[in-house]
Amino acid sequence: SLVLTFSQQFSGYGAQQPLIETVLRTFDARLRKGPAVSAEPTKYEEDWEPRNLGNDLTAWDKERVMELVKVFVELRFPFVLVLNKCDVGGDADRNVMKISEKFTNQPLVMCSALAECFLQKMKQQKYVLYEAGDCTFYTRADADDKFCMMDEATREKARKLKPVDDKNASRLEKIKDMVIYRYGSSGVHEAIRAAVTRLGNRVPVYPVRHWNTTGSKGANLYAECLLVPRNTRMRDFAGMLHVAMERNFLYAEGPDGRRLKESDPLTEENNVVRIVTDTSGV
Repeated sequence: SLVLTFSQQFSGYGAQQPLIETVLRTFDARLRKGPAVSAEPTKYEEDWEPRNLGNDLTAWDKERVMELVKVFVELRFPFVLVLNKCDVGGDADRNVMKISEKFTNQPLVMCSALAECFLQKMKQQKYVLYEAGDCTFYTRADADDKFCMMDEATREKARKLKPVDDKNASRLEKIKDMVIYRYGSSGVHEAIRAAVTRLGNRVPVYPVRHWNTTGSKGANLYAECLLVPRNTRMRDFAGMLHVAMERNFLYAEGPDGRRLKESDPLTEENNVVRIVTDTSGV
């Protein structure tokens, strides 16, 4: 069958049969100009075959082969175009137009990683009020500007900031003019959000080694976070952490001590887990 044939040919790209079936379904629908098929791999159906492709691959012309490759790359390797250094000026705007015209179907995010790093540094040193991904930031001077729109609680916090010297004030003003006002943010976190959206139906999972190390409060409650396809099995998730953990998997454990079987799916309701393995087999 075509599903088995292409599963073997694309196996080097980590493409399993459910994904190949989705690729062929999408390709088949495009040939019929039908509705788009979900990028999420469906359950493999051994008896399914595309109706319009035919089993004789030698009869395919070059255009059909290239279109299949495009569909495969689109579903197997989804990507987001993140155009960094959006604040350099010069020919940047013209280059952005060229890229956007060439990749019309791909998400595109304007970004200035340097601006984000500088804002984070100024925040740590108590010169600005800023949260990652925000569309604005405030300095001590803004607190004394009655025309600067902010609530009283924010204004009070801004009054406690250190005053910014002329050199850094000039850099901050440039970030406002060339990045924030133009694109709404530095673009760094927007790029991350776009990538997560592009990946599709994912669940954040927090693996822990010991429950007694997760009792502290604060932003660093969990050291690691992995985005995995929704309904990934516990044992498969263990394999994502390390091949030996999948091989010697015993069970997964939730924060309440409840044991989770290897076939239990990962969802938002059970996405904090400890993997227990048979240490004698390691």
